[in-house]
Amino acid sequence: MTVLVDWQIVNAVESEWIGIDPFISSNVQPNSYDITLGNEILFDVQDGVLDPESDNRAYMSVAVNGGCLKPHAFGLASTRETIKLPDDVVACIEGKSSLARDGLSIHCTGGWIDAGFSGQITLEIYNQGTRPIVLREGMSVGQIVFFQTEHCKNPYGVERGSKYQYQTGPTPSKYGARFA
Repeated sequence: MTVLVDWQIVNAVESEWIGIDPFISSNVQPNSYDITLGNEILFDVQDGVLDPESDNRAYMSVAVNGGCLKPHAFGLASTRETIKLPDDVVACIEGKSSLARDGLSIHCTGGWIDAGFSGQITLEIYNQGTRPIVLREGMSVGQIVFFQTEHCKNPYGVERGSKYQYQTGPTPSKYGARFA
């Protein structure tokens, strides 16, 4: 695997090999692209035990607009950007070091993006700190790193039943769909 560097990311987007919409050239970093926060966060408001194999979730949508994420609060957000990967590029997301130093995590374990994925990236956002953190739509919250690979035989997508293809906005877990 090869990590794409700044000029390769720009060329990949300009040639439409990789899609980033909207694309902002100042978000290109030496080995990544800065991703920004979308406009809402979903909070699970269901009481009781969570069974991942069932659909016992109820969400409240909250507009980001300068609101605060309370200490030890968890929610689902999304990137403003829509990402489109070809069958020979995988990606991963990481949080911004500066925000992590304030206690903000943007993913628990869902940082891998398969070749063929297209959609906005759902962020598992968590305030590990002791003070509320102000969140604003469009703020840079993480970075996406692109890796060129061999062409895969069966890329992520609708044809193979991929549950999150073309997702927009924060998308709750569809883990239980595999048991339906």
